Amino acid sequence: MEFRRHHQYILIIIYCMVHGITLINAKYQFTSVKITMLCYYSFARWAFARPMMAKVESIELVGEEHLPTQGTGAVLICNHASDIDPGILMKSLPLQLSFLVASFMDNIPVVGTLVRWFGNIIIGTDKWRQQVHERLVGGNTLVVFREGEKWVLAQDFDAPMADFYPGFAAFAYEAKVCIVPIVIQREQVEIVPFQTNPMFRQLAENENEREEPKNVLRPVKCCVRVCEPIPPEAFVDMTKEEAVPWIMKTARARMETEL
Repeated sequence: MEFRRHHQYILIIIYCMVHGITLINAKYQFTSVKITMLCYYSFARWAFARPMMAKVESIELVGEEHLPTQGTGAVLICNHASDIDPGILMKSLPLQLSFLVASFMDNIPVVGTLVRWFGNIIIGTDKWRQQVHERLVGGNTLVVFREGEKWVLAQDFDAPMADFYPGFAAFAYEAKVCIVPIVIQREQVEIVPFQTNPMFRQLAENENEREEPKNVLRPVKCCVRVCEPIPPEAFVDMTKEEAVPWIMKTARARMETEL
């Protein structure tokens, strides 16, 4: 309980700091939007990714040459087996990342606002699909955990990847950007009880999102392996109905070879 109380205080302090910076910058226009977002992302890496990674001893990055250059729109898709996966990617990838975030996060006081300020997009919020398209066309790198929480909630830690949601393929097709499959290979893990503030999930409007995992995997040593990208030239001549299942199948096959 003491930890949870301190965590809530920290969130409030961060909220006030970021909100103050935003108001000052809006009035005096010290920096451009891109520089401001880069500052927010750098702060997020320090404030959230580092605490997430406290017990991770090592992360190896393999296939960095397959990553898009900063400023080139791309959809990065990754397997999702741990609650610290975002921290692993933020720590290991030399890119400014935006994440597609579960809708219930928008209902959590302070947290939803911080998530958006740090450049992420919350599913189900106003014009979120339009935001995804504009971000990708504008050269942003969007991370999508294409299984959602299905694998984690199944609680079978030896199971193969769960079925993919098709959204990432549709986003890439509509924006004509590449898809970069990424696999987090967990070389040494711990299975620990999942602990969070119980009020968070209860704020979810969707009943399915109120379910919490009993246990989660926490990597101690892991490898982030970047697979061969799927360039837009491979699917732009297809119809959307043809391209989406093809992208899903191709991406999954490349990821499965590394798991």
